[in-house]
Amino acid sequence: MREFRIGLPVEREEDLRLLRGRGRYADDVNAARQTRAFVLRSPHAHARIRAIDPEAARAAPSVLCVLTGEDVVRENLSGIPCVSFPKQAPGSRAHCPDQPILVAAKVRHVGDRVALVVAETLAQAKDAAERIDIDYEVLPAVTLADAAQPGAARVWDEADSNVSFELEVGDRHEVDEQFATAFHSTKIRVHYPRASANSIEPRAALAHPFATDGRFTLYSSTQGPFRVREVVSGILGMPELDLRVVAMDVGGAFGMKGQTYPEEVLVAWAAAKLERPVKWTAERS
Repeated sequence: MREFRIGLPVEREEDLRLLRGRGRYADDVNAARQTRAFVLRSPHAHARIRAIDPEAARAAPSVLCVLTGEDVVRENLSGIPCVSFPKQAPGSRAHCPDQPILVAAKVRHVGDRVALVVAETLAQAKDAAERIDIDYEVLPAVTLADAAQPGAARVWDEADSNVSFELEVGDRHEVDEQFATAFHSTKIRVHYPRASANSIEPRAALAHPFATDGRFTLYSSTQGPFRVREVVSGILGMPELDLRVVAMDVGGAFGMKGQTYPEEVLVAWAAAKLERPVKWTAERS
């Protein structure tokens, strides 16, 4: 019998299968009567949506469903909550908004999700998305350092500023006294650049409803299936045990796929309406 104890190396069991091309990723999963979803995204970094008209898209060939932020508001669906916001001291100013699954009033970054189109094929969904008529009022946008300048355009109208939170640890007065009496002190300014994970496998999700018992299976390229189950079921108002989340092989993530994303909610929402499987796969653009 092999010995097991802390400190011993753990042999990997998946390498041979993956090296032989036998990995199974979320996009590899398909279902009978499967439909395809496409997310229409904002071309603007900051803009108000004056009006959106999806009717031409709904009338396009083989289109099964078009959902917008107006549908989110009508059905009173919440956004995705932040699960890792740092604890703030009493009285401190902080702003921790939910992430909308579809934007109803204002887009806040290029690629913000505006509409979901579901059709029999992905090409048909993409073609229909081009028919959605959106009237944007383009607003001034901020990037990084300019977001903290006086008079900068606010990303979230209800926030006091573009600062989400501030952290201070330790005794400020004691630290000031130590530096004031130090023989030598050095100052350094650190600029941390923007960074983003870019995994080999793009994100993907397939929601599969079962007519026999009304339960769902959600296949996803997630690293955290239990968190996805909790968040998606909570937003859609369904019992958590009625949603089964299957985490497939993950082709790169570095923590990026440990979050819950709007597309995971959107495919489950659309699948419930259509009573058919709905699949979405991200693209490099």
